[in-house]
Amino acid sequence: MASALRSEFSHLLKCSTTSQRMTVRWKKKPPKWCDPADISWAAPLLEKMQLKEQKGSDDVEQPPAMLHMVTRVRKLGGRPHWEKHTIKALGLDKVKKYEPVVHKNTPNVNHLLSKVKHLIKVVPVTFPDGLPVDESDFHHSILHNDGHLEVKKRLSPLEQQLTSKEDDKKELWKMDDDTVDKSTRKVLERFAMSREYFPAKYVYKYNQDGKEHRYHGNQNIAGDREWY
Repeated sequence: MASALRSEFSHLLKCSTTSQRMTVRWKKKPPKWCDPADISWAAPLLEKMQLKEQKGSDDVEQPPAMLHMVTRVRKLGGRPHWEKHTIKALGLDKVKKYEPVVHKNTPNVNHLLSKVKHLIKVVPVTFPDGLPVDESDFHHSILHNDGHLEVKKRLSPLEQQLTSKEDDKKELWKMDDDTVDKSTRKVLERFAMSREYFPAKYVYKYNQDGKEHRYHGNQNIAGDREWY
């Protein structure tokens, strides 16, 4: 009996080991994106975070902006009366929606802005072209949506020694290129090129001009009557 049990147990053990080997043999390896130990997919994100931290450490603290560009982004209908009074104090009640209004960066103005910060958008005004020097610079300046003011400064003329003109009368008759182009274009549009060399010769056969003294009775027009 003991020998028979041993042989049966050994046979079952062999079968179990072979089945285990077969399962391990045909088992596939997990892909890289499914392997928890593989984090190569996160390498670009980690690199971006490192660059962002490095850039933040290298940035120099910029001074606060002198001016703020404030725009109203929400309607005033149904808002409380104290918010409407604040909007009126900031000068945003009579302007259209998304129309910018410039304010100084002062504590009083910032206190008003904080009360209605959910109704407005505040953008600091920057001067990449420098501050305007003359009052005429403001006429040609452009305030963009991102807050930077494009200043088109007036060019100061170079100091040149003006020579005295010998004959001022001749200067009056000088023509520039624009005047010449305009006059020649007018001649072409009127089909009047070389008109002075080919004058028109009109022949009036039926007294269209009312000058009957030119007729002598030889054109079959009342030839039997006396012309006077």
